[in-house]
Amino acid sequence: MKKLNKFLSLTLLTLVLSVSVNVMGQNPFEIEMIQPNNTDIDWIVGHSYTISWTDNLTQPVNIYVENDNFTPALNYKINATGVVGSTWVWDINDSTTAAVGYKIRVESSVSPLAYNDVGATFDIVNSLPGSIELLQPNVADIDWAWNTTHVISWTDNVEEALDVYLVNSALAVDVKLNTTAVVGSTFDWVIANTPGGNPAENSNYKIRVQSSLYPDVDEISDNTFTISKTAGTFKEIYQPDNTSLVWRLNSTHLISWRDELDEPVDIFVQRFDNTGDLYQIGDDVLGSTFEWDLTANTIDPAGAAPWVSGVTYTITLKSSIDETIVMESEYFTLANTSGEISAIYQPLTTASWTIGTTHIISWLDNLDEPVDIFYWNGAAWVQDNTVDVVGSTYEWTIPSLSAGTDVCKIKVQSTVDGSVLLESDLFDLTLTQGTYIDLIQPNIAGISWTLGYDYYISWDDDLLEGENVDLYLCGYNVGGGFGLEDYIDIESIASDIVGSTHVWTVDLTGMDPLATSYRIKIVSHDDATIFGYSTSTFNIILSLGTFITIEQPVASTYWMNQTTQWISWLDNCPENVYIYLDEYYDNGTAWTTPTYTLAGPTDPDVIGSMWEWDINQTITIVTPPHKYKIRVLSSLDATLVGESDFFHIAPFGKAATSIGDIDGGLAANVVVYPNPTSGTFNVSAPGTISKVEVRNLVGQVLFTGVDSTIDVSGYDSGLYIINIEIEGQVVAKKLFVQ
Repeated sequence: MKKLNKFLSLTLLTLVLSVSVNVMGQNPFEIEMIQPNNTDIDWIVGHSYTISWTDNLTQPVNIYVENDNFTPALNYKINATGVVGSTWVWDINDSTTAAVGYKIRVESSVSPLAYNDVGATFDIVNSLPGSIELLQPNVADIDWAWNTTHVISWTDNVEEALDVYLVNSALAVDVKLNTTAVVGSTFDWVIANTPGGNPAENSNYKIRVQSSLYPDVDEISDNTFTISKTAGTFKEIYQPDNTSLVWRLNSTHLISWRDELDEPVDIFVQRFDNTGDLYQIGDDVLGSTFEWDLTANTIDPAGAAPWVSGVTYTITLKSSIDETIVMESEYFTLANTSGEISAIYQPLTTASWTIGTTHIISWLDNLDEPVDIFYWNGAAWVQDNTVDVVGSTYEWTIPSLSAGTDVCKIKVQSTVDGSVLLESDLFDLTLTQGTYIDLIQPNIAGISWTLGYDYYISWDDDLLEGENVDLYLCGYNVGGGFGLEDYIDIESIASDIVGSTHVWTVDLTGMDPLATSYRIKIVSHDDATIFGYSTSTFNIILSLGTFITIEQPVASTYWMNQTTQWISWLDNCPENVYIYLDEYYDNGTAWTTPTYTLAGPTDPDVIGSMWEWDINQTITIVTPPHKYKIRVLSSLDATLVGESDFFHIAPFGKAATSIGDIDGGLAANVVVYPNPTSGTFNVSAPGTISKVEVRNLVGQVLFTGVDSTIDVSGYDSGLYIINIEIEGQVVAKKLFVQ
């Protein structure tokens, strides 16, 4: 096998050498340059270009750059590895020097001297010449101001960066504006940053944009433009704005205006009566407002004199770069205070204040500063406040002064200008502890208070703190012609009460006789001559309720003696009730001893609106039988009563026929109780019960049995039908489940 492989290898080598000899003999090796191929070519530094050639070499080639115009002549390889194929892209980096006379040489990497070719000479340049068209500024009547920024813009097709110049042939100005070459097609010119500062005011300026490599490639604006110190003006001064304005010394005030300036402004104060003096108070102020601090700036900057109270001044605004742009305000006045005290509300001339009490002094002013408070002691003004009073009220505790009529008055005075003050009228001082008591509650006609309930008695008075009051209830007979202060009886409610309210649990104990209406009287505990009455009478009622309506028993009901029944009613009485049974003849006249007490005053009061009655009365059976009514009445008010319709009580175990068959038979003697119920109910009948059945209103049987006590606590609230079978007869009854 090894011999066979060796034989095949030798045979293959022989064939390859044979083919190579034939090719060389028929077509010798050569290289022919294609690109660059003429002397008009300009290649730009920083760009990429394709070098191409044809060859029939079997090995890679190398590529060289030559230029005999350099000393020493350039000749260096530009490919890092051998190039296979017939094209190669040369990235001309920024280190390549722009010059004329460059050539590209492609040569064999095996026999460079035998096989190579040089292309045509060409030039390497930094950029190609192009054109520029200026866009801005390039229209007529442009006016650019100092210290403003403007955009210079153009279009171009040049590769290199550009320079921007400000030119003015009349002033021989040719100033380069950019510090570094401009890339792109705009340049932000801050006029204040122009070399040499702001250019001179002139209307013949132009802009020139020029190639940084080809000076001949440039563009100058067609129209001239103006550079001025400022392009705007003042429009209006908002503050100070009228001749009646007064600004207070030792305070801060806002100066405000509207302008169309790009630059800051300077602010001056000028004495209106001396127009030659301008005092600067603001330097290079930005915006349109300035706070003038007269507290820190109380002396004229020139040191001439303090700002003088009562003297008029004006504000002057000037452009910080062009003092000819100016505006002056209306004149205004400086004063120690800018306001006045226009009214004293309290005390009034009708006031009578008690020595030792505290009262509110109140006034109206538009001062910025605090005030001082003085009182007149009969001979001189005495300052009461120990610190400056801020606001418009002051609590004055009256010292030991002489009492009398029109003996005292109050003075309110500015703390910065003693001439700004206001005095109150004279008013009274008294040693008494009050002058009035006004009752507030009860004091509305037609109200009713219920016996046993709590109500507020309230009043207003000017009594000295610590001087308490006594309260009384006065009874009146309205129909008897009594006046406001006439009463048929008076009863003490409370004594020595502190404050202005008292909770009274309504009680008529001691009122004899009872009146038809009432009033409250309040008397100073220390001075019986100081008192107040309620101006309207009120009623005292026994109960808040207005009705009692019996729901069960209903008319013509038969209840069997010795059974339990539910008596039920509706009422709006908050108190409990008593229950009575009244007996009547069949013709409706009352029995000689008609009343049975079921739940009366000696028993626990009945709470709620249902009562379970175990019927155990001694019933008088006569022919025709007696009939009965249930009477429910308020435990507080015997006139508040409810009475049922007539119903019957049958002896226990008697059939209906034994009592006259009034309702037609057995059904009248079958009782389901309690009814309504929320737990269990019982069935009572005058015979043997063989079955009890409970159905709902759709006929479903819910219970069946012989029990006489059935539990329905799990049933839904509503109406149910109870079928009771008694010795072969069935009686149907209704049951209400709560």
